Amino acid sequence: MRKQKKILGFDVPVITPFASTITGVASPKISLNGNWDFDIKEQPQKGKSIQVPGEWEMQGYTVNEGQTAVYSKHLDIPADWKGKQIKIRFDGVSSHGLVKVNGKTIGEHEGSFVPFEVDLTSALNYKNDVLEVEVQALTVSDRLACTSQYACHTVGGLLRKVTLFAVAPVHITSPTINTVFDKEYKNASLVVGSTILNNSVFPANAQLEFTLFDANGKIVAKKNFGTCQSNRYKRYQ
Repeated sequence: MRKQKKILGFDVPVITPFASTITGVASPKISLNGNWDFDIKEQPQKGKSIQVPGEWEMQGYTVNEGQTAVYSKHLDIPADWKGKQIKIRFDGVSSHGLVKVNGKTIGEHEGSFVPFEVDLTSALNYKNDVLEVEVQALTVSDRLACTSQYACHTVGGLLRKVTLFAVAPVHITSPTINTVFDKEYKNASLVVGSTILNNSVFPANAQLEFTLFDANGKIVAKKNFGTCQSNRYKRYQ
């Protein structure tokens, strides 16, 4: 597996588009929104639950600065996901999150409103998998008043959607989309950039085709770029 790219010593976040279809997979995406088990390490909350997405404070829980809230959920991985790369996307965790599967730490993130994803594949057993997210609100900037100026409580929790999804070992990551207009602003070119990521054990390139749909789902443009090299970023127009 390729090492994550760094800029100035910091990891560059990788965001993988959800696949609409994968050969042999009935549904490649599962929402984990809804009811989760909830605990506070420093104040045991036996048998408690919480709704995701949402703040713990707004659901009657007080987690003091520096304390750790633990969200947990059993995962039912579809049988047809075996052999695929399985990831989880968090659209917002406030403010520091430690992601564990079956007791093994597999990812960490800090930044309340920045989406991030973690690869679960190597930690799964496909039998009784348990996902845990340890969340802390670490600083004074995690108080609502720092941004809204109208209330003051610690903003903490799984604030936005959580999604479990599968991708093929060879897939695209972190796409960029730009529209370049002509001088008269009458016509434009669509420029799409992406990396074809190969996480398989074999070297592989990919056949790449872009299809543009209008708001009604009608195809308005399609272009085949043929065989494209994997593990390098490229722009297509």
